[in-house]
Amino acid sequence: KVMNSNELAKTITIENGRVTDRTIRRWFNHLQTHCFDYYHYLKYENLGLFAVYVLITGEKELLNFLEGFPMHDYVAHFFDPRKSKDFLLVRYLVPKKRVKELKRYLNNCKTKKTIENYQMYYFSTPTIIYSPFHKIMDKHGNLDFSKISENDHDYFLELLEKSRNEKRKLSLSKHIKQNPFILPILLTQHREHWSSVKIWNDIKERLGNDIWKYMKRVKKKTDMVGIRYVQKTLKQIHQSHLEDFIQQVRVEYDPIVLEKNAAAIFFMNFNNNNSFLNFTKNLAKKSVMVYVYPPYKNSKYMFYVVTGHREMHEIMTDILGKHDNDRILLRSRKKFKDIWGRHLAKFKYEKIFDPIKCSWI
Repeated sequence: KVMNSNELAKTITIENGRVTDRTIRRWFNHLQTHCFDYYHYLKYENLGLFAVYVLITGEKELLNFLEGFPMHDYVAHFFDPRKSKDFLLVRYLVPKKRVKELKRYLNNCKTKKTIENYQMYYFSTPTIIYSPFHKIMDKHGNLDFSKISENDHDYFLELLEKSRNEKRKLSLSKHIKQNPFILPILLTQHREHWSSVKIWNDIKERLGNDIWKYMKRVKKKTDMVGIRYVQKTLKQIHQSHLEDFIQQVRVEYDPIVLEKNAAAIFFMNFNNNNSFLNFTKNLAKKSVMVYVYPPYKNSKYMFYVVTGHREMHEIMTDILGKHDNDRILLRSRKKFKDIWGRHLAKFKYEKIFDPIKCSWI
């Protein structure tokens, strides 16, 4: 299991007593500046949002294209070796009633030839399966999976099965309806380890005076009141609603994810549950991490895999060949780093959420 900051704090003792959750988050914030990300993966269904993944070919003027429908939070370039084509993968977080609007926008872009073509997929929140870093990696970052044991992935496989069997309704959580401020907190804090002051300032910069519409029963509208409201809401999330909104803790170490290794996406079809589980287990044994995306409306599963170049070759020759794979996409490393370096993937919830009605517009 990968622990969250609160769980981790309880395991650490120092000379003068225990370490607090706040201190752990400060450590993570420091580590984040040195290429180590440790953050929560949200259950978007409980925010009332479809996770729509769109594969796009022939996009022109990327920034203008993304701004035309600003509901994305992930953008990455991939290459299809079978078709010798570049693809852009964009994840849109879309309220159910606006999915048709997204389709219209993409069709319009196709007509105007700002994109060549597109394909849409719907997936539930993924489960991430990690191999234990201390077993597979030496101090120079070289990978060796020979020490992986049968039970190293058990926790994550159980989490995956629980997630697949969980009947999630696409609806805004009742907890957000009771406290709308949970929404901007989650969408601001889930990738960061900021202080309550910095969270408040970031949300205030986005929302302006509308920030007070998210806060119930507030008489004095001062920064100090707002910062206390941030602290109160964070405490509420961590103490009472963590499982409602958080799938699991996500860990990314940039030299592994961005530099030394290979990454690919596989779109897969399975005849039965045993075939799916066998494929997933075999994939995990040769991977640093595997993101498993269960289908929501379509029948295909999506797997995002990060591993060594040798292991990726073994996966493609030994594992994929035994199953019905619909599409293989290899990540374009240079373009991927460039996109993240320009911060193109920040979900603009403030444009489409009404805090008074507590609903997506």
